[in-house]
Amino acid sequence: NLAEGKLEIEDTLTYAAMTVEFDDDGTRMYVGDASNKSQFNNIYVWKLSTPYSVTSATYAGKWQIDFRGVSDSKGANYAFQFGKQGMKLYVTSNEYTKEDNTNTIYDDVIFEYDLICPYGIVVCELDETNVQTDTAVQIEFAKNVIKHNISANFFGKLYNENKTFCLKLFKNYIFSLSKTLKILGINVNTIPVLDVLRNNTNKVIGNRSFSKDKKIVKELGNITIKYLHKNRIAGIIKHIPGHGSAVSDSHKKMPKVSLNLKKLSKIDFYPLISSKAKIAMTAHILYTKLDNKNVATLSSKIIKDKITWSYFCYKAWVIIN
Repeated sequence: NLAEGKLEIEDTLTYAAMTVEFDDDGTRMYVGDASNKSQFNNIYVWKLSTPYSVTSATYAGKWQIDFRGVSDSKGANYAFQFGKQGMKLYVTSNEYTKEDNTNTIYDDVIFEYDLICPYGIVVCELDETNVQTDTAVQIEFAKNVIKHNISANFFGKLYNENKTFCLKLFKNYIFSLSKTLKILGINVNTIPVLDVLRNNTNKVIGNRSFSKDKKIVKELGNITIKYLHKNRIAGIIKHIPGHGSAVSDSHKKMPKVSLNLKKLSKIDFYPLISSKAKIAMTAHILYTKLDNKNVATLSSKIIKDKITWSYFCYKAWVIIN
């Protein structure tokens, strides 16, 4: 029930409101409730059609946040606060253990949570029109990611349709992917593929490439490296000095590319120049105008002298698969 200047929320909460937070633009309100007189169990979310105006609130849902302590301890959550542009959630708790039948040891604890999108409790903002996804939509999106049905080329096509929406979604995708990798103990991801597609590019590259547009490949590639690094995961750019002009599968047959340095630098080299990547993977291709005897992987002219260090201007480990 809404009244002038206030929002009546007692029927929604289990016991009482303990903490109130807003997102950066004041269009979301977050309330921590108590299940008894001392602790809270849920964070409730309201959408505000007028920034910071509780009278414009529409209930959006809740997230149950259980107390987390060591196995033999109990405790209660008391307050929460967002940090780091809404990508972090900090929960203050009081943890206690029984020392003996007469004494209880109390400790104040702060738990830190990583969120997959800014203020990502119940809903995540995905585009510039403030369209929201509910939990069910997020779950379906996660299922597609786990099945690996979403390719680099998907994001390249989305970029052409709606750049702003694509970039926000792609950043969330990299954050979500990185979170899963960190849970598994993995700190290297062999993306991004920075090969620029042609009409006759072999299907071994296919939808692993972002686009035929070298600028889209470069921008999404740079974002991939940036947000992997933010999550302390190393990315691997590949395949230097470019696989997009090869028409055969280098796993089965040695491709030959006859383009000269000027033509290669115009398209293939473009996404690779000045990359911040820490690791680069070579292409097993014979670039006849650069080295007519050795594939790039084994070519001193390409890997050591002419391309990797002097032309691309980055410092990276160079690896082969």
